[in-house]
Amino acid sequence: MFTFGITCAWCLMQYRPEHYMSAQLFIAAFFALYLAVSILFALRQPPRLRGLVDGSLVFGLPIVVFGLQYALLEHTDHGIELSAVVLAAVYLAIAAALRRPEDHPLRLLYESFLGLGILFATLAVPLALDAEWTSATWAIEATGLVWIGLRQGQLLPRLAGYLLYLLAAAALVLIGGVETGTTPLLQGDFIGLTILAASALFIAYLSDRHASSVDESRGR
Repeated sequence: MFTFGITCAWCLMQYRPEHYMSAQLFIAAFFALYLAVSILFALRQPPRLRGLVDGSLVFGLPIVVFGLQYALLEHTDHGIELSAVVLAAVYLAIAAALRRPEDHPLRLLYESFLGLGILFATLAVPLALDAEWTSATWAIEATGLVWIGLRQGQLLPRLAGYLLYLLAAAALVLIGGVETGTTPLLQGDFIGLTILAASALFIAYLSDRHASSVDESRGR
């Protein structure tokens, strides 16, 4: 926390544009070091504790690093969304390397990194695209989360999918505003609404098809 605090204070009070390259190199090294520490922490535990995750380090590190990147790149055109994409790619790649069976000690670390990768990939969409494309992307992602949750009998991915779908609808209807355009079906928000509706129908179909697994998870 002391290192985080010193870094944040310097970026907020002493940073100048001419420091950009050295600051980025420092943040990259800072991120790589503490990311390695969070992985080694889980790997180097005694056998009965192996896989233990330091939650404050695993989840605090990307928040601090992304906040620093925002402070450095807010004046650029696409720097912030690119940072979100890079963080998503790093966490998804590490999650793929750490993928283990359900009862493996490293399963929790894998799921944590997978969740962070999905989170930053989701965050990159509204930063880079307009409300219609954000809605469409989130709706498709929500369908995937619900499908994974139903296939694996897990409640958390399903709830995340339902919430993300509601956010997708809000992004289109409340933020973007629904418009028909001068040529119906070809202009306006027809495609976005179609994707939103198709996602809702597919989620309903999946929920009906896997109703037995939903009932079992409720019973547990």
